[in-house]
Amino acid sequence: MKVLTTGGAGRISSTVASARIDFATTPVILDNLSTGNAEFVEDRIFYRSDIADTELDRRIFAEHPDLDAATHCAALAAMEEPVREPLAYYRENVAKTAALLENLVESGRRRRAQY
Repeated sequence: MKVLTTGGAGRISSTVASARIDFATTPVILDNLSTGNAEFVEDRIFYRSDIADTELDRRIFAEHPDLDAATHCAALAAMEEPVREPLAYYRENVAKTAALLENLVESGRRRRAQY
């Protein structure tokens, strides 16, 4: 079983990806590395891009037909910036998540990841 893990190069999400491996599940990581660490995705299936990139999402789904679920961890998470730029954070964290969900549903993937 494979699970799409968005934001998988972050500290928490890379730990989630490692836990997937411990539970005999293969993480397919999607991260733009804007805040993530490339070292965290070494030796893993990794795509560097935005979560709302519909063409890449379709390519991932085509290349991994056994992708059964998704764990969404990608987000901008800062303390002061969202107050200064709320629309930018809304666009990144809400609108792009909606686009990712639309792409998942369009591809026929409707399950949430479970252990």
